[in-house]
Amino acid sequence: MADNTRMQTMQSAINKLTEQSDGFHEQLATITQALTSLQVHITQNTDPPHRHSVSSFAVSRQLRVEFPHFSGSEDILQWIYRAERFFSHL
Repeated sequence: MADNTRMQTMQSAINKLTEQSDGFHEQLATITQALTSLQVHITQNTDPPHRHSVSSFAVSRQLRVEFPHFSGSEDILQWIYRAERFFSHL
C-alpha cells in the first residue's frame, strides 16, 4: 500500500512539473514572438547611419578644453585644482 501511495505522489509531482514546463514553453514562445516583433519594428524605424550625420561622440569631440599652464606667479594649489578639473572632464 505504501508503494502505491509513493507512486501516486510521484506521478502527481511529475504531472505538476509537466504542466509547469508546458507553461514555461508557452511563455518562452510569447517572449520570442514579442522580441521578433520588436526587432522588426526597430529595424523598420531606424534609418541607416549617414556619412554626414553628427554623432554624440563627434559633438563632444568639438568641445575644447585647454590644460591650465602654470606661470609660476600664481598659487600652486589653485593650479593643481584647475589641473584636476581638466582631467575630470576627459
